[in-house]
Amino acid sequence: MTLTLITVSLFFLLTTSPISIYQMWRENLTDKSQSIEFWDGHDTIMAVLLLISYLNNSCNFYLYVLTASRFRAELRNMFCCRAQVKPFLDVISSVRSEE
Repeated sequence: MTLTLITVSLFFLLTTSPISIYQMWRENLTDKSQSIEFWDGHDTIMAVLLLISYLNNSCNFYLYVLTASRFRAELRNMFCCRAQVKPFLDVISSVRSEE
């Protein structure tokens, strides 16, 4: 569980920090009076960085599959039809007994 938390958090930082840094740089350090071609290049960079930030949302499933053995086991049970349907009261009592 700890490995999953660290992996997902680091991936979040890696995928969202570039666009945040770029936006701060663009707002604070660039001259607004520069040519349109200059800003067109920045729009392209912004689009690429936005796509990288979207990776955070799309890759979480794969990160969980790679790092969480319990998640993989439940996923395997769900798709291999080995999961047995238990009555609702049995599920609640088993959760309470684990606590």
